[in-house]
Amino acid sequence: MRWIRACITMVRFSVFLNGPKYGYFQPQCGIRQGDPLSHLLFAIYSEAFAAKISQAVANSSLHDQRVHRSAPPLLHLFFADDSYLFLRASIPECATLLQLLSDYEMFSGQRVNLHKSAVCVSENVQNRNYWQSAHI
Repeated sequence: MRWIRACITMVRFSVFLNGPKYGYFQPQCGIRQGDPLSHLLFAIYSEAFAAKISQAVANSSLHDQRVHRSAPPLLHLFFADDSYLFLRASIPECATLLQLLSDYEMFSGQRVNLHKSAVCVSENVQNRNYWQSAHI
């Protein structure tokens, strides 16, 4: 993912002001929320994150879930700039998820906003109150 960061930070801009072009400048802080490229970058990083999740399933660190017995297995849903992750309510799977999120932050440069994040627990989970009150 370094090549994406290089494409964003190594570019130089100039400004046309009333006709003539003025100087060159280089962006110092990369792309911010609202930038037209941010959605494309989110999609690219989401694909990398999805691959990491699939790897965790392949080595049995995470297990796919079903929202209904007849539904297909589900691991994640990405929509716009929201992510929904489905996993077992267990300490090892939560630890794996936290590591995956930490890795995501490292390779994408994005931070997970824990104040805007939530953990939802199925009614069928034992010790549901523990998981709902856990500060993971």
